[in-house]
Amino acid sequence: MMASTPESLADSLASSIACLQPGTRLPSEHELAATWGTTRAMVRRALAILERQYLIRRLQGNGTFVHKRIDYLISSDQLPSLHATVEEQGSTARTFSLGHTTTHDPEVAAALELPADTSVHLMTRLGYIDDVPSVYLEEYLDPDLDQVSVPGMHIIESLAEVALAAGWQPRRTWCRMTVDQPPYAARDRLDLRPEQQTWLVESLTIEAGSGRPLWFSRVWSRMDMVRIVCRLA
Repeated sequence: MMASTPESLADSLASSIACLQPGTRLPSEHELAATWGTTRAMVRRALAILERQYLIRRLQGNGTFVHKRIDYLISSDQLPSLHATVEEQGSTARTFSLGHTTTHDPEVAAALELPADTSVHLMTRLGYIDDVPSVYLEEYLDPDLDQVSVPGMHIIESLAEVALAAGWQPRRTWCRMTVDQPPYAARDRLDLRPEQQTWLVESLTIEAGSGRPLWFSRVWSRMDMVRIVCRLA
């Protein structure tokens, strides 16, 4: 039966691919048109709808694939680790250091409970999910954590797991989330078009036992790769 609108065809296609594994390649537009008794133009418009809904990914020259975003859980009882979250959902996460510097940021200093003129260490990283650049991270570290994190990150890519290895119990205690236009550095590294927005999550992680701030982070995440999920206690 021919679909009457691109929207109705998109709904039908979404139902038909719901049981397929992420990464499954879909038939060509010509094959889909024949299967659904419609035109290639209708199929093309329906696929555009599914792409905007993040249900498929279309790769130039490679085809169209079933897609599923990673649910990134923000919770005070969840380890604030991108790697752990991604791997729990059957995908692969890798992060790479882009640079280390010191900076003066009164907002960050206040969050870390340091004097306003304190220099804090800024670590910038790029995170990949299944080989796709997905997350751009700016992490501002407590001076004591800085002493172990920089060498530790050469061995363990997760800052939370480095903190655990050093004997701390990291817990996210404060979070602010919005949809934002990313800065140029994030947009460039994440392969985004100028008009594309990202999730922006700013958060503070403390040592659970003492309440001492460990790091303040700003994280820009691609909306087609990550879905932010908040769980409040």
